[in-house]
Amino acid sequence: MLLYAETEVSTVEGSVYEGKIILSKDIGRFNASYNQIYERVKNTGTGDNAYTAGISYELAPWLRIGVESKGSYTGGEYAVGPTLSWMGSRIWANLGAVYGLNRNTSDREVRFVLGVPF
Repeated sequence: MLLYAETEVSTVEGSVYEGKIILSKDIGRFNASYNQIYERVKNTGTGDNAYTAGISYELAPWLRIGVESKGSYTGGEYAVGPTLSWMGSRIWANLGAVYGLNRNTSDREVRFVLGVPF
């Protein structure tokens, strides 16, 4: 379990406060994760209650395949799609795409994340 808090200060768009609860569990070669996200804009008082969730399977110590879902309970947005993760000795990468499940959600989003653990 991980608790995460972030503040973004903006004089133009308004300050944003974000909090997350991140839960993750390894079961053999499978990993299941759930992130609960709450975001609030200070100036307007509006907020968003969102989530990301996924399950992955370790094909090799350096390669995982999985399925991710993300959405907004507040906005009624829901999407799901495949993901591929690679872990090197000094760097890791994740490539994924999600596809909207309803009219409130973008048709598709593609994401590439590159990380350097330290």
